[in-house]
Amino acid sequence: MSRFDLNLLNDTDKGYIIGLFLGDGSFNRGCKEPRFFVRFALDAARDKDVARKLAQIVAYIQTCIEYRQGEKKLLESKNWSDNFRYGFVAGIIDSDGHVHAHLGTEIKTISPKNFESVSSILEDLKISATARVRDAPENSYSKRPRYIIYIPSSEMKRIKGNIPSSKLARYF
Repeated sequence: MSRFDLNLLNDTDKGYIIGLFLGDGSFNRGCKEPRFFVRFALDAARDKDVARKLAQIVAYIQTCIEYRQGEKKLLESKNWSDNFRYGFVAGIIDSDGHVHAHLGTEIKTISPKNFESVSSILEDLKISATARVRDAPENSYSKRPRYIIYIPSSEMKRIKGNIPSSKLARYF
């Protein structure tokens, strides 16, 4: 088995992984052996090597995110570098975000704790955003309220060079 050296990742990449995981990631700690199972939509027959490598990379998240009973909570962000924070914002946009054609960007979550964490990181980066809470749509699987952060297009245009988001890059 090959090992991935996390020191090879820069702060932006590390932040991206944390943001991506907070949005769409999940893992299950092994009870019999100290290992993590990370789930992504990969082809089971063809992508075993990719899955193993990705699991090693994502193992880094245990120092930043608490994961209990399916709930994720960001543990630390105050000591992160700005590059790490920008990477985190890119990851959360690519997982729980939607970039409109005019570049205005929404980040949605059902977790009030994650909503507060993301809002705090945006504030630390001096990224202007508005926030609101909406009831869940009637046809929604989760009946929990939606916490929505909206970053206006003018703000996204101002910071686009700092945020390595794939969704944002589609429009540039």
